[in-house]
Amino acid sequence: MTARGSDENFLKNRKLPDFRPLEIAVPITVETTDLDYAGIVSNICYIRWLELMRNRFFAQFACPQSWMAQRTAAAVAETQIMYMRPLRFGAALNGLMWVLEVRHVDARLGAAVIDDARNLCALAVQRVVTANWETMRPVRLPDTLLQAWQDLGQHQNEEE
Repeated sequence: MTARGSDENFLKNRKLPDFRPLEIAVPITVETTDLDYAGIVSNICYIRWLELMRNRFFAQFACPQSWMAQRTAAAVAETQIMYMRPLRFGAALNGLMWVLEVRHVDARLGAAVIDDARNLCALAVQRVVTANWETMRPVRLPDTLLQAWQDLGQHQNEEE
């Protein structure tokens, strides 16, 4: 199910969507270890930041202890990133992550890295599949995430 009002083309439009359901914000600080030889944040750091945001997202909408007991993890199936501006040492940033679509075993998450002035530094979309790490088979998304998404859909229907 896709959220009504979500901007499915925000990457192409290079614009942070106004509607970002189930959004979380994670502070990010550029460290010296994030820099390449030119003193600009290396592209690989964005992947690490997405991992940090995704872990915080699922910590909020799924019980990590329960996942561990069930041998379940969120596996990234696809990542798209658009770099908007170079970042340098000491930049204070915010990572934003929200839901674009939820299905039975996978979800598409939108993400953005913004600076203190709310300038876009990067936009991303990730498709995440929940899977049992022993069998390597997909499993249902956490009930808490599915419920939060369903509640959001009901709330949208009430407003119409």
